[in-house]
Amino acid sequence: DTEKIKNVISETLTAKGFFEIMNNSLSAEVYYKNLTTYPLKKLVYIKNPLSNELNILRQTLLFGFLQTIQLNLNRKQKDIRLFEFGNIYQYNNRGEQPDTKDFTEEIRLGVSLTGQYGEAIWNAPVKEYDFFRLKAIVGELLTRLGLSEYNVQTSIPEDIFFYGLTYYLHNKAIVSLGAIKKIILQKFEIKKTVYYAEFNWSAIFQLLKDKQIEFKPLRKFPEVQRDISLLINRDISYNKIHTIIENTNKRLIKRILLFDVFENEQLGKDKKSYAVRIIFQDEKKTLNEKEINKLMNQLIRSLEEKLGATIR
Repeated sequence: DTEKIKNVISETLTAKGFFEIMNNSLSAEVYYKNLTTYPLKKLVYIKNPLSNELNILRQTLLFGFLQTIQLNLNRKQKDIRLFEFGNIYQYNNRGEQPDTKDFTEEIRLGVSLTGQYGEAIWNAPVKEYDFFRLKAIVGELLTRLGLSEYNVQTSIPEDIFFYGLTYYLHNKAIVSLGAIKKIILQKFEIKKTVYYAEFNWSAIFQLLKDKQIEFKPLRKFPEVQRDISLLINRDISYNKIHTIIENTNKRLIKRILLFDVFENEQLGKDKKSYAVRIIFQDEKKTLNEKEINKLMNQLIRSLEEKLGATIR
C-alpha cells in the first residue's frame, strides 16, 4: 500500500524535525527557461490560465520548495527542513496530434535543507547544514525502505545542481541530490545555500512491489573495514569503480561506500580522487589479515588494469 509506505517515510522525516508542505501543482513557465533537465517542450500548458505564474503543470517539485523557502526566509525563519510528496507532469509528443497517452503523471518525494541545526550552547555550537547531512538522510530513507543495493554516480542534472550525486537501482535513477545552483536561487532572491533531493517515488514503489522480504540470522563473525583512495581520469564514473570492486568477490564484499570525492589542479587537469570504504565479512569464519590483503591486492590490480587507476 503506497499510502502506508508514505506514512513510514513521513514519520521518519518528521521525527528528524522536518515539516511537510503541500505546494500547488500549477507553476510558472519562466522557471523552466534554459533548462535541459526539464525542457520547455515537455511542459503541460494550461488553457486560459489565471496568470503567467500559474500557466503550466510542474515537471519537478523543486520550484515549489524554493518558493516556500523564500517565503519563510522573508519571515525571518532561517533554519528550514521541508519535505513533500507530490505529482509531476510531462508531455511527450509522439505524433502530430496530442493524445492522452502523450501525458504522464508521476509521484515524487522532495526533501530540502537550508540554514543551521543544533542549539547554541557552550560545548556544542550550531552547525551549518551541508551536502553530507542530506546524503545521510537520503541513505537512511532508502535503508528504511529496504533498498540498500543501489549504485551511486556523480552524474547529476548539471543545470540544477552545483554538485551532487544520483542513486541508481536496477539501472533506474531513484534519487538525485545536491546543492542548488546559485543562478536558480537568484530567481527566488535566496542567498543561502539550499540542499535538495528528489526521489522518483513512482519508480521506488514499483521496485518495492517486486521486492521480496528475506530474513537472515544475525552474523556471528566480525566485519573488516578497509579504505582505499584512487586517482583516476575525470570522465570515469564511480559506478565503474563500484562494479569492479563488487565483482572481485561478491561473497565476501558486503558493502562499498563512497565517502569522499576530491578535485584539485594539483591532482592533474583531468584527474579526480575517490575515497572508497570496503566492508568484508565471511559468514562462516573470521577473516584473517592474509586473506584480507589478498582480496585488497586483487581489487587494486583490477582497478589499475581496467581503469588505469593510481592508488594514493
